[in-house]
Amino acid sequence: MISIQNSVALVVVSLALILSAVALGVVYEPDAYAQSSGGTVTGYAWSDTIGWISLSGGSYGITVSGSGTLSGYAWSDNIGWVSANSSDLSGCPTAPCSATIDENGNLSGWLKAVSGGSAQSGGWDGFISLSGSGYGPSRQASGSFSGYAWGDINVGWLDFQYAQTDYVAEPVADLKVRLVGGTTWQDSLTIEMTDEIEIGWNQDSTANTTSCEAVPPTYNFSTGGTTSGIDSDIEEPIGNTSHTYRLLCYGSGSTQAVDTLVVTTTGGVGAQFVPCSGQSTLPRRVPRGSNVNVCWELGTNVPAMCSIKAGAATVLSPLSSVTGATTHQMFGEVTFTLECTGGDSDEMTVQVLPDVQET
Repeated sequence: MISIQNSVALVVVSLALILSAVALGVVYEPDAYAQSSGGTVTGYAWSDTIGWISLSGGSYGITVSGSGTLSGYAWSDNIGWVSANSSDLSGCPTAPCSATIDENGNLSGWLKAVSGGSAQSGGWDGFISLSGSGYGPSRQASGSFSGYAWGDINVGWLDFQYAQTDYVAEPVADLKVRLVGGTTWQDSLTIEMTDEIEIGWNQDSTANTTSCEAVPPTYNFSTGGTTSGIDSDIEEPIGNTSHTYRLLCYGSGSTQAVDTLVVTTTGGVGAQFVPCSGQSTLPRRVPRGSNVNVCWELGTNVPAMCSIKAGAATVLSPLSSVTGATTHQMFGEVTFTLECTGGDSDEMTVQVLPDVQET
């Protein structure tokens, strides 16, 4: 059973850790990091059949959301408005219909001339394919596009070399954890006090990612600035507590992405001094030079992670069992401390009787 004193001590220790973190400025809020805010597509696309399509103008244009979805309108003097809005693209020849740009700058999905499908369109449905087998516009490092879209009978090949975008996709930030020697990465983990963990980041992709760092408090976790890797030199949370590990990755421009995971360690509660066999209470006063019996119970703590001290001197370390006894010769007042990794502890002060007592 957990004593009231131990329960209060755990709360006090936890509160102290939180207040210390705030005071040191090491409490980080993931939402504070800027994500990609989207962008625009500007310039022109050229068709040998219908001429220029203007991708932006004074009261129109195509925009890109932070996740890479295109919306808005372009204009052609010959075929009218060309829409990138998802609401206009339902019923496209092949799903997915939405016009998007991926983390590598590749366009996919569809555009649609809104006059397509009308009585005057000659049977043309108005859809323009942004990617297919062997074709598709792609953003270059300069921001300009290269490549072609396909507009079927009325538009034919649509050359995007005169188009640009300022959109830069978010970098990848993907943080995982597993036991050392394990094979399965997880988003969170609950471990025993004797377990060791390792953290991996961006194991599946590093698209648009230039560097990554561990965000304090790091608990020994470090990326070394690399975009992908594994760190096994990790400080695990102490018993009955959790650690939140954070990864911040940078991309082109000011784009950033963040990911977090939580590791919780079970156990580490209930360490206390107890009366030894034949005693009803803890020893409080003993004759000078005599031995005092010191007995303990560890609750859920691991014996190898616990020790007993008399003042600053170690009496027994590590302990070998969850219950046990040891002796200590007394020559003066001593405060015994039972300490377990994880912060669970108990104290007991024993005094010596005076050599001469008044009658």
